[in-house]
Amino acid sequence: MLAQCSATLKRFVYVLRNGRVPQGSLYPALYRLEHQGLINAEWGESENKRRAKFYTLTPAGRKRLREETASWNRLVAAIASSLNATPDEV
Repeated sequence: MLAQCSATLKRFVYVLRNGRVPQGSLYPALYRLEHQGLINAEWGESENKRRAKFYTLTPAGRKRLREETASWNRLVAAIASSLNATPDEV
């Protein structure tokens, strides 16, 4: 579990630093989300008239997003709290 979290954090830091998702990460992630029922995919035409796949959140996806957002906010608050702690509070 810890190794998985570490790998996830490394990818997140990479995205933050580079402003993009590493090649080979986005489509497998979209595939997993689609097969988990969290997103729907539909083929259509892009702005530049090319065939493209468009994704939308399902109701289950919206629910998961709310849950993950709340979890993330708790983590951020815990980290912020520990960074602001004085030595005697630790």
